[in-house]
Amino acid sequence: DVEQNALTAFFLGWAQDGAGNSRGAISAWRSAAHIDPTLVSAHLALADGYLKISERGLAIQALRAGLTALPASPELQSRLQQLEQVK
Repeated sequence: DVEQNALTAFFLGWAQDGAGNSRGAISAWRSAAHIDPTLVSAHLALADGYLKISERGLAIQALRAGLTALPASPELQSRLQQLEQVK
């Protein structure tokens, strides 16, 4: 089941993040967003993961990818707007 696989990858990302493995977390969240592009929380977590390793451009790219799948998502729109305003 696609939704279950996406959620498993999403939670694996949090486990990796909690273990201090930022790169592993990003990889898992990227997988979750790829498996289910409508999983808003995966795009948000991925963006935050990129910010944690000082990759602001990739964070913005992750949010834009989420908005491609869900153009009306207020969470993604708001987070993207925040990042684009910060220089």
